[in-house]
Amino acid sequence: MQHRHEYFPLQAQQIETLSPQISVTNPKWLDVQVCWLLNRGEQQSLSFEQWTNLYRDLLVKNGFAKGCYCNYPLLKEAIESVWSEEWLRSMNLFPNETESDWLHKITRKHRKSFSYLEHLVALYAIQKDIKLSEVIDRGKSLVKSNIKKVKLTTFSKTKMRENQKIWLNQVKQFGAKVARKNGNESTYMWLYRHNRDWLLNTNNKYKRPIPVVNNRVDWKSRDMEIVRAFIRIINKHSDDVSGPRLSIKWLVSQLDTGTSVEKYLYKLPLASIYLARYSESITDYQIRRITQVMIMTRPNILPRWQILRLSGLSDERMTQMTCEFLDSLLTNFWALRGQ
Repeated sequence: MQHRHEYFPLQAQQIETLSPQISVTNPKWLDVQVCWLLNRGEQQSLSFEQWTNLYRDLLVKNGFAKGCYCNYPLLKEAIESVWSEEWLRSMNLFPNETESDWLHKITRKHRKSFSYLEHLVALYAIQKDIKLSEVIDRGKSLVKSNIKKVKLTTFSKTKMRENQKIWLNQVKQFGAKVARKNGNESTYMWLYRHNRDWLLNTNNKYKRPIPVVNNRVDWKSRDMEIVRAFIRIINKHSDDVSGPRLSIKWLVSQLDTGTSVEKYLYKLPLASIYLARYSESITDYQIRRITQVMIMTRPNILPRWQILRLSGLSDERMTQMTCEFLDSLLTNFWALRGQ
């Protein structure tokens, strides 16, 4: 009985059916290079910098360079002429015009690795008699890019002293940033090129903080608006004995712009004074909870422990003032009842 884990061996006829009959323009060269790679064993590859320099060297020597850059249309045409389009498309190596194409990237500065087929396809199109073993040896010899030596221009000490004097007068008076924007860009750049250490030390010595004035917000007007909003909130909840504690944080959270108000409260003097005056302290909140219980249970007078339980308080959590209020309240109630 067949089941989904049953093994079905592959038949020769199926292999012939499944195998794509794709011709390669130069299979012998490709086979030789792949065999050399397989027999080479595990070895360290060239660095990204060595691959970059290697391709630049090959492109220049074989006429595929245009100035300092690769002549991409010419190289693309060479690849399409030596490799069949059908085989390139089957290997997903057919070059296109997009900047992200593998052929664009392999001829530029290397920032990632490329597959062996991408290297072989490009190298054979650049130089048909090339051998991969020679390519690796040539790449190893290219350790670093040749750094162009910049010839420094000579200048007189008199000019140096003049520019230093001009800049020193300006930076003492205005500070580095303002002095530069005050028509001294050329002096700044000249000193930066010829005596950068002196320039940076001088700028640091006479550094001046530039005050940033943010006039985008009318804080006085906003302060008045926020105070009006606080008045509306407190009037709405002032008669609600069972409501939450009217703390500063809770009142600020009721505003649409609560986060910014909390952050810039130091710029809102009227709002700060109003909150300090009308916000509810812990003692006020505890007394309100006790008052709520007394209103709910009137005209009965409950024992002290029962009042604390219904109000969610305890002797440990009550403040000194709340404790004195409750004791005074009960004393007065029992005194009146005794009469």
